[in-house]
Amino acid sequence: MSNETGSYEREYCGTEFESGPKKAGHISQNHREDQQRDEFIHALQRLATELGHSPAMSEMDEKGRYTQKAYITEFGTWNDALREAGLEINKPATVSKAEVVEAIQSLSEQLGHPPTVEEMNEYGQYSRKAATKHFGSWNNALRSVGFEPNHEEIPREELIEEIHRLAEKLGRAPFISDLNSDSRYSLRGYIRKFGSWNEAIKTAGYEPFTPFTGPDHPLWAGAEKRERLWYGPNWKTIRTRALERDSYECQHPGCQISSETHRDQFSKSLHVHHVIPLRSFHDDGEIDYERANMLENLVTLCVEHHAQWEELSPLRPDIQ
Repeated sequence: MSNETGSYEREYCGTEFESGPKKAGHISQNHREDQQRDEFIHALQRLATELGHSPAMSEMDEKGRYTQKAYITEFGTWNDALREAGLEINKPATVSKAEVVEAIQSLSEQLGHPPTVEEMNEYGQYSRKAATKHFGSWNNALRSVGFEPNHEEIPREELIEEIHRLAEKLGRAPFISDLNSDSRYSLRGYIRKFGSWNEAIKTAGYEPFTPFTGPDHPLWAGAEKRERLWYGPNWKTIRTRALERDSYECQHPGCQISSETHRDQFSKSLHVHHVIPLRSFHDDGEIDYERANMLENLVTLCVEHHAQWEELSPLRPDIQ
């Protein structure tokens, strides 16, 4: 730009030039990347003005001057580009299932492989939270695109460190529900390493969340071992009937992991969960197993989603 003395000043470095061509030559030689970044930002801002909202990656590809891939190469992630341009970040709550699928496919093309949770959080248009909202889990989202699920082999130390980070942020030991909104890792990673969420919490040095304690709880730690593990005389039969009714698949919305796949991934059978918990059928020191184990009170779940249902019990994730 020209100042009052008639010279030309380069905004990035403050150097003055006698003519416009000399300034342009200096920019081309020394500030080409700065100029390109500036042009990306202006193009993004112009498109946002035209649309009346922060552009989605698909809108940039369709209507923008540059592709969304160019922005991710330049800024690292699409949301980082929006931040640089001073635009509002796209909110996952408004994202459709089709948009999540498109974002996973797009990131997969850029990476050359199906994205992990961490890659989606860092480089994707939307975070894992948007995917799990529609599909129940990250691996289910991958399956919907036709990819094989990730096993999320994350070192124990990193998982424990993440629990500490969440606890510091929340001011308490994190719940399973906090993983969907705040965690870098999914519940599946913790189950694969520790066997259960409560074991992960205890390993990290925290007291697990348990809304019901004391001798009235069917799983009370002070009870006899037989009482803690026994679900009644008809449990084996009714459990098999529940599995058969549910076609040996997890019934959590969007999951449907099969018994065979579940055993491959977790080395254990699918769980059968009491929708209305056993404690609700506890009366005068006895549990009414006949009522508790009625087929309509049972649902087949994978170990991952069983933990989520237990935390919400007696509510159900699909109707809460």
